[in-house]
Amino acid sequence: QTCALPIFLTPDTPIAVVIIVLLLAGSGHSFQFTLLSTLAFSSMSTQQMGGGTTLTQLMQQLMRGFGVTVAALILNASLAWRGGAQFEMIDFETGFVGAAAIAAAGLALLMQLPADVGRDLRGAPKTGG
Repeated sequence: QTCALPIFLTPDTPIAVVIIVLLLAGSGHSFQFTLLSTLAFSSMSTQQMGGGTTLTQLMQQLMRGFGVTVAALILNASLAWRGGAQFEMIDFETGFVGAAAIAAAGLALLMQLPADVGRDLRGAPKTGG
């Protein structure tokens, strides 16, 4: 998961490296959103597209808000666990690792998809039952 890439950044990281890491992370997220949206819409009829678009956008916004909330909770939990008065790098590293672990857990759901999911998008015949 590309959301773990920022864990390698420090205040001393050269700006060029920061830009590359952010480009890689953003590209990974963009690719994932495109892939998942394409798969979701491929199984909808034309009549369902309007409602499907609304629901997809709503869920994406809710999950972004949920992600920010969970990251903030992990960040504050790290601060409290350390007994610190202000945030330090270890708190942010813990937050990124926690967010990456949650994102990686989502892979378990994707791994349950049939091997030929999306095959009809290419016009190829479906295999199996």
